[in-house]
Amino acid sequence: MPPRRSESDRLLDYGDTTFDPLGKHWVDDEQPLISAPNALAWLRLLQACEMDVLPPPEVVASISEWRIPSQKLEEIPPHFLRAVWKSAVAAQYEWLPLAEFVRREVLPVSEWLFGSGAHIDADPALFKSAWSALLRRATALAEQKSRPAGCAAPMSQDEWNPYIRRVEWRQYEFLALTTAAQLKEEGTAMNHCVGDYDEKCRSGIARIYSVCERMSGKHVATYSLQLVTYGSGGYVWEHGQVKGSRNSDISPDPLTAVDAVLRSYLELPFSRFQIPEPLAWDESAYLIPI
Repeated sequence: MPPRRSESDRLLDYGDTTFDPLGKHWVDDEQPLISAPNALAWLRLLQACEMDVLPPPEVVASISEWRIPSQKLEEIPPHFLRAVWKSAVAAQYEWLPLAEFVRREVLPVSEWLFGSGAHIDADPALFKSAWSALLRRATALAEQKSRPAGCAAPMSQDEWNPYIRRVEWRQYEFLALTTAAQLKEEGTAMNHCVGDYDEKCRSGIARIYSVCERMSGKHVATYSLQLVTYGSGGYVWEHGQVKGSRNSDISPDPLTAVDAVLRSYLELPFSRFQIPEPLAWDESAYLIPI
């Protein structure tokens, strides 16, 4: 394996082109006291990303619009810059105008990341999932902010009814996974098989949530609820499983938080739920091993 390139190596390779796209907002020869820390932070970010070339200039130029707290480059999580960088390169391969990609995807995701505080001590796994997963989080937050209080979000044709799309309890956020693609993304990010349970969700016997810490955005668990029968033809929602990455056990706090989601389900009238045909039920189907 070749040795990791140092900050000075990169500067020798690219010279001023390393900083030019940042613009005077970050690096200005006339303001050395401000520019020097930003220049050093930028070199460290590039080194941490472990890419052999410089990021696209359009991406770098957009950083001034990322609403970074205190306007300090050191606040950028390296894994986020790498995720933006790789997604921009993929957009170039698809002949998408980078300026459009930045406007429609990078800026909304950065606004979600820094505006919500999710960048603070963010789990690198958050940025290793597909770019579309980050964009989905940003879009969901933007839609929630734009809707009047009490107005439900519209459903797309390929999603099942989430019943309750989002729940916040203390430091945790539960986001409903409502399509097969979202389950696949969750399974990839958490290294378990929740991606195989779209049919259980579509049939109405399960609902699954991605669990994150509200402030840091750290992805801590996947939570499932299941609809089970009791007596003669009665139904009730119960906890399924709460699992961390690779089906690991999690700390007590999130286990307590899931009660808030279950209570929310139990408080809804049963007319809101999709009840599957009783003859299609099999006791083994109630258990949802993530």
